[in-house]
Amino acid sequence: MHLVHQSLPEAALSEVDLASSLGGVALGAPVLINAMTGGADGVTAINRDLALAARELGLPMALGSQSAGLKEPETRDSYRVVRQVNPDGIILANVSAGTGLAVARQAIEMVEADLLQVHLNAPQEIVMREGDRDFGGQVEAIAALVEGLSVPVIVKECGFGLSQETARQLHAVGVRAIDLSGRGGTNFAWIEAERGGTTQDPGLLNWGIP
Repeated sequence: MHLVHQSLPEAALSEVDLASSLGGVALGAPVLINAMTGGADGVTAINRDLALAARELGLPMALGSQSAGLKEPETRDSYRVVRQVNPDGIILANVSAGTGLAVARQAIEMVEADLLQVHLNAPQEIVMREGDRDFGGQVEAIAALVEGLSVPVIVKECGFGLSQETARQLHAVGVRAIDLSGRGGTNFAWIEAERGGTTQDPGLLNWGIP
């Protein structure tokens, strides 16, 4: 992101207010510790330390995908630690786009979340050996979450950007906050290719909208 310098700001520094909101939830500043990890060995400490930073700085924090925690109860402490460390903080639960209403509620309840983050990551899934191959019905599933949940729903990409067409699809089903997460940061297709020992470029290593 490049900010364009304006030589005539016509404002006083005392008038600057960083207060913002996310899905209708008030924030002290437009800064978020975004989805990182959870559900694996050794990551509880990472989430604990991130939650401590969020508490000290008054920042909201999004969890990594809770798929593992929803399937494997023994991994749930790696997510719950965030609420334990930061009981009054703003926490975002995190599920994949095809998640049903009942499972999404479990994810929210697991961490007493204030918002739900629904992630879109088709390129990453395609490169993952164990990843999804069917992405049908996701818009309908997101619509059900927006209508059926008591917390705001934020839809985020995972490093490949959101097109105008996708944004319009989401708006049409009631989504009012999106995380663009465009190309230029972490490339999860590359990470999965490295993790899986894939030597052939699947055409996704430079994929996405900046």
